[in-house]
Amino acid sequence: PDCMGLFSSIKRAARKPSSKAKPGGPGTASIETLTQDTITFDDFKAEVAACGLDADWGGARLEKLFALLDLDGNGALDVDELKRAARQLYTLLEALEDVPAKQAAAAKPAAAGTPEAKLEKWQHPSKGWQTVESAARWTAGEWTKNMAALAKEACGEGERLACHFTGDASALLIFSDSSHGLRASTAGQLEGGVEPVPPAAARDGLGAVCARRLPQRRRPELWGEKAADVLTAGPDTDKINLLIVVKVQQAHLDDPERHVPGRDAIVILPRREPELTSADGHYWLPKAQVAKVYRLAGDDKALDIAVAKHMHDLAVAWSIDEAALAALTEFKGGELIVEGAEHLAFLWENGCLSKLATLDASGSRIGVEGGKALAPAIKASASLTSVSLDNSNLSGLWGKFEGGSRVTKGTYDA
Repeated sequence: PDCMGLFSSIKRAARKPSSKAKPGGPGTASIETLTQDTITFDDFKAEVAACGLDADWGGARLEKLFALLDLDGNGALDVDELKRAARQLYTLLEALEDVPAKQAAAAKPAAAGTPEAKLEKWQHPSKGWQTVESAARWTAGEWTKNMAALAKEACGEGERLACHFTGDASALLIFSDSSHGLRASTAGQLEGGVEPVPPAAARDGLGAVCARRLPQRRRPELWGEKAADVLTAGPDTDKINLLIVVKVQQAHLDDPERHVPGRDAIVILPRREPELTSADGHYWLPKAQVAKVYRLAGDDKALDIAVAKHMHDLAVAWSIDEAALAALTEFKGGELIVEGAEHLAFLWENGCLSKLATLDASGSRIGVEGGKALAPAIKASASLTSVSLDNSNLSGLWGKFEGGSRVTKGTYDA
């Protein structure tokens, strides 16, 4: 059936007025209130029947629905009124959605052939369609540099960048046509609002985001008691897939009364103007304030997780900070190089550690087995230009002085 002509004047003219309209109830709009762009309860009822839904929506139930949509109570609906009412109902149903059921659904693996919907692009009110950019492989240094460049490009006088972690499902709602932007919560600490995170605090967790291993000192600061929920096995693991970077007045971020106790990195913008904008019965951080949207977990989550794990393990093996490891151009230490060979091979195969050009294993006597372990890493590298293996006993033989003469020891196994 044709369900698209609810506001069609041609279809409306063909409908017959209902003789059962209740005085003062649906369908009793005065002739003065009706225009070419309005419909009465009779029109509404006839269109529901034309859609084949009258068995589910009949009698008093349909009248109550019409009354809910009739926001001004004049007995007629216009296009804008119906859109506003639909948005309000959608927002209400979303807020009342059963949280445990939602979490269970999120944890349930998607059926084969039905991949999870992802936000690939979003529409800025004045700049048009924007692409979601990847930050999944950014180092801490790249993060700082890119955020500084974005702040210079996007922020006006008195404005500062702030970040909002979210998942694809929520992001699709945030950037939907019916949404005004980031909607303020109506409950929680400081009576709810919008919670932006300073870029520096977000950066501290960036290196481990893809592996869901946030630094222990940042867990409570960013997510409070629910920190564990955003880790791999948690019900909210998808909530750090994306980062929405917004522009906020610095005075609002610096308001000491809006900092969450015990979580100094979190500022809650209150449900009031001028901090937020009021629309459809809620407060919002408008889409116009969004500067960029970044994907923190790439399209291949398993690969991102593996890359982050190998980076972490190699940093531990070499006793070096992960950010420093990503920027490393040379490394000396035979046994340590061998110990990290498996991680090196994996990272080089996947385009990481592209600055590491020199390995020095000289004098380490890594031996045959060490050489075998190191070979795949050397083969995988596209950046390596120099490898020093002097006195590393790769052949399985080594020399030493005994009784004034140099003798060869070991078993040749090259």
